[in-house]
Amino acid sequence: EALERLIEAKLLQRVVKQTEMEATDEEIDRAITQIAKENNLTLQQLARGVTAHGISFEVYREKIKDEIDRAKIVNSMIRSRIAVEPEEVQKLFLERHGDQPVGGEQVHLRHILVPAGVSVMRSHEAACPEVEKARKEIVSGQKSFETVARKISVLKAESGGDVGWLHADDIAAWMKPAITGLSPGEVSAVIPTNFGCNLLMVVERKSYAPTTLQDATPELEREIFDRKTNEEYIRWVDRLRDQTYIQRKGLFAETTRLLRENATSP
Repeated sequence: EALERLIEAKLLQRVVKQTEMEATDEEIDRAITQIAKENNLTLQQLARGVTAHGISFEVYREKIKDEIDRAKIVNSMIRSRIAVEPEEVQKLFLERHGDQPVGGEQVHLRHILVPAGVSVMRSHEAACPEVEKARKEIVSGQKSFETVARKISVLKAESGGDVGWLHADDIAAWMKPAITGLSPGEVSAVIPTNFGCNLLMVVERKSYAPTTLQDATPELEREIFDRKTNEEYIRWVDRLRDQTYIQRKGLFAETTRLLRENATSP
């Protein structure tokens, strides 16, 4: 696979030189400056970060050049042939949003879970007091829900227990009674379940607005366009391979021979 990627890179380099599309030093400098800006780094900090990963800055510049060269080829020789039809957007919209609710409420939740049960060899009598103690710290304002979740929860601890927005119809049955009547910022009682002891917080509530085809179209078009571009790029590279004599030597030649034999064997 590494050899095939090297062959692809060599083929691309040849086309870039033939079409005189090689990235200039100014284009490479602009790209690197933009990368540093997007990561809130100075050029010196970016260079130190690159070398800290065992890559010389000259090699890094060459990698950026290769990316720019590839983008130029894709833009000039492939993207111009790509078209996204309305029917394709409509089909993807129905796949993604065809069964969405037409209205109702959605709730933004955070969730703390301390597991209990036979599978984790811990009783509810041991787990639930830990969650009750955490609840008291949160309600009293000693600690935030996020801080406690990062410390004791096994569910989305890295995001402070944030489970995101859920439509009312998609909220688990055991959760609904616990959050009914809770206002944003309020915390449920401790909820024992067969998988552990739970604590929920309502972050926010709002009416659910269905995603319309008009709203979704730009993102869906980009997704379809990028997918078709990648597929066309693969076909384009395959045509380059077919038009180019590629000699594999040594181990690579033997590997290629065995792969072809396996592909043609019954």
